[in-house]
Amino acid sequence: MSCIAGRLLCDTYLCSCNLLKKVSYSLTQLSKTQLNKDRKEIAPKDIPRMFQTSELLMELIEYGETDALLSMELMFHQSVLPLTRQLTNISGNLWGKTLQGSRAQRVEYLLLLAFHAKKYIKDGKRDDMDNNGVNFEEEAHIELGKAKKGPSYAGGLVLEPKRGLYCYWISIAFIHP
Repeated sequence: MSCIAGRLLCDTYLCSCNLLKKVSYSLTQLSKTQLNKDRKEIAPKDIPRMFQTSELLMELIEYGETDALLSMELMFHQSVLPLTRQLTNISGNLWGKTLQGSRAQRVEYLLLLAFHAKKYIKDGKRDDMDNNGVNFEEEAHIELGKAKKGPSYAGGLVLEPKRGLYCYWISIAFIHP
């Protein structure tokens, strides 16, 4: 990824997996079902043989060129770029991350926007004093001092298990499958 830093990379395989519900996401299958175009597959064991003559090498180059064009046509057919751009505008994350299929980061950005709208979190601007004149840095140092002394809470409440309750549910599961 470092060699393409700053550039958008659209992986048609990942986008097809996100946008389509198919059994196979191979380029051959997708080009046939989505674009109504046939694609000739080359077995990996045949590729070294194709470097033997210039005619076979040109044929291999044409297959690679056709695959690139099919990938691009598939991307345009699925409207990947407009859809991912819209998702990026809604969530506010990077377009490259949306194209890579990082759904978790998109959700995180949506949550950050929602929390900011409800005033649960402040802007990115640093402000050491709040509206009431409380110094946040002082409070942070006081909290750190408390943390070094030990936890300020006793812990969570743990209830004793009730006898027979779990055995009852297990027997029902075996009786009523």
